[in-house]
Amino acid sequence: MKRKPVTPALPAAPPQTRRGRMLAALACVLVALAAYSLYWLNSLPVAKPTAVSERYQAGAGKVLKISGLAPGPLMSLTVRTQGMIKMSFAHGAVLVAPSADRLARLVPADDKIALPGGNWDGLIEISKQKTETASVDIELLPLTTPTGKAGASVYFEATEIAPGSPGFRLWADNARLKVVTALVGDPASARRGSMIIALPGKAVEGEIADFEMPERVKAGIAFPKADTGQNALVIELGNVEDPLNRSFLDAAAIASGHLESGGNFVAESVACGASHAGALLWWRLFPEIEDRGCADASLKLSGFQPNQSVSFAAEGVAFHRRDGKDDGWGVIASLMDNAIVKAIFSAAVAAFLGWAWVAVRNWRKASP
Repeated sequence: MKRKPVTPALPAAPPQTRRGRMLAALACVLVALAAYSLYWLNSLPVAKPTAVSERYQAGAGKVLKISGLAPGPLMSLTVRTQGMIKMSFAHGAVLVAPSADRLARLVPADDKIALPGGNWDGLIEISKQKTETASVDIELLPLTTPTGKAGASVYFEATEIAPGSPGFRLWADNARLKVVTALVGDPASARRGSMIIALPGKAVEGEIADFEMPERVKAGIAFPKADTGQNALVIELGNVEDPLNRSFLDAAAIASGHLESGGNFVAESVACGASHAGALLWWRLFPEIEDRGCADASLKLSGFQPNQSVSFAAEGVAFHRRDGKDDGWGVIASLMDNAIVKAIFSAAVAAFLGWAWVAVRNWRKASP
């Protein structure tokens, strides 16, 4: 029987070659670890108090997002000057009041009123006199079927719902919105304004309307151009417990950014609430400030301004990202400001890189 040829075994690498390979691999690993450590230490987010009078805003094409909100009153808007106010409600909004029976008995309005184009199913037009008051109360409601996610988010977008009239749109995530609009007349005045509620195929006159907006369904409001003076437009936010009688919202985070084509929000500037100043986001492999995982009710938001842009003043302690740049610890950059430390560090880096280069060179020489 013919025997198969036996392939001779390859000779084992000499000890110096194996040692060279190990040193070269160790050098590569240490260089990578050193680079990562420098990056991690320098970019590690640190919590700091918000700057005095710091505002987070979103202009044209941008969106403002507030996270970590609890159910309850969101804001109340009171318009006191003469002019036209428009509210619009996107597809999916539900008219709670007037009820269907009451709606059928209301006086039909001029059929010239038209719903805005696109995906909008409801419109309220208020034409008010100077002596009348129009109010819009917005409340955050929990979902009828809880998702298990903590906290609600509300998005604000500056827009012109009516040509030449400043306004904004808003919608909620992990919550519903309740929007109540009312026109209160002056009994002593002979001149009266009107409030028209327009739905697909029907427009009626009324004095109050209550819409509920399911999750991610938009509502919009536009103000008269004249409403820019003091007390012409009064906005009160959810809570009024401040010693100075200021109204504010308790939130975990506020962020400005844009929406991608799929509707995902991309934050560009963020204030992510923290429990105390000096806190570090040390547990993240790649430190990055986001608008999630923030401390509940750690920020107080006040001074909502919906004119050409939407903005809030933020007060509290937070991790900050401004225009895409995180406010990191910067310990390496701070150390490099010291000439002695910089010289020692540079010498250590040069010695380490020299050792790594020698290790790799010796391995390559010892390789067959």
